[in-house]
Amino acid sequence: MIGSVEDAGAALLAVPEITMAEPARPGEAGERLLLLDLREPSEFARSRIPGAIHVPPGASAGAELARHGSRVASATVVLYCAVVWPSGRMLRGMRQVAACAPAASLLNLRGGIFRWHAEGCALELAPGAAVVRHFDTIWARLLRRMMDR
Repeated sequence: MIGSVEDAGAALLAVPEITMAEPARPGEAGERLLLLDLREPSEFARSRIPGAIHVPPGASAGAELARHGSRVASATVVLYCAVVWPSGRMLRGMRQVAACAPAASLLNLRGGIFRWHAEGCALELAPGAAVVRHFDTIWARLLRRMMDR
């Protein structure tokens, strides 16, 4: 089920994606990596990919590029959310205004933190926090509603 949601989101958003399981993972060859987490503040507080910076889901792409300007310049910027939609929409917006703060590349993390967790990648967890919730039919319905907007 998560694969079909990922595919649908990728087709609708048409933004470049990366999986962290790919052979040339960003940041491994000394390249600067900036991870931006577009989930709700409570989700970010509970769990996140190590080193990620929180970005409010409804933030302006231009404002976020300006806010992170020096960190974005010449970095590989990877955005993620739970699965695909908020980060993909933000990435699409950033690509439209990227001339203001050019990055080496702007990418969406395919499958978001759900896939990251499912593949056994490291997470920072708040003390006593449960791991990331798994993708299920409730999330699928929520994403369908978000994509219909």
